[in-house]
Amino acid sequence: MIAVVKDILIYITIFAAIIVIPPQLGGFAHIFGVVPPAKLLLKVPNVSSLNGYSAYATLVVGSALALFLYPHSITAVLSSKSGNTIRCNMAMLPAYSLVLGFIALASGVKDMPEFAPYFKAFGSNFAVPVLFLYFFPSWFVGVAFAVIGIGALVPAAIMSIAAANLYTRNIHKEFVNRNMTHEQETNVAKLVSLIVKVGAVAFTPWRSFWVCRSLTLM
Repeated sequence: MIAVVKDILIYITIFAAIIVIPPQLGGFAHIFGVVPPAKLLLKVPNVSSLNGYSAYATLVVGSALALFLYPHSITAVLSSKSGNTIRCNMAMLPAYSLVLGFIALASGVKDMPEFAPYFKAFGSNFAVPVLFLYFFPSWFVGVAFAVIGIGALVPAAIMSIAAANLYTRNIHKEFVNRNMTHEQETNVAKLVSLIVKVGAVAFTPWRSFWVCRSLTLM
């Protein structure tokens, strides 16, 4: 249910950004036209280094291998309809991030003095949030930022289940109660999963407070 709510909010937010912002910047032709070639092309290898080619290749391979270490990724891959479904999603999912990146470059928000301290603090991670802060009213900014928070709940929920299973089968069953029934194992896993979620929720408001505080000081 969280995933459904998250996806609906993400689609609303992304489509709003793609529909509302480009006309204010002169359309997509202008957006793609003002993006510097250096931002689009990898630095060509020379005699001393492969430059961006090696960095990009190792990043792709490393990310692909690391993907299978995350429980929420494994669940999605194993529950997919087919290999073509996975390939289509992997090809299409980065598209909106790429478009938003181009929009952020064309908007010039990075060079605006009021946002300079936040780019210095958060780096490129601030590029998308600043678009909503600059182009949208405060109520929609709240929706966009809620998407970021809810989006983190889906992998967090699956990871909490994974952590609970690891504890129950590898620690509790081995060192606390070797004669656990399936029902007891399920109950312990549910309790540990709840404890992990409570810990995550307890940390989130503290982190969100400081992020929101820094944004409201703008």
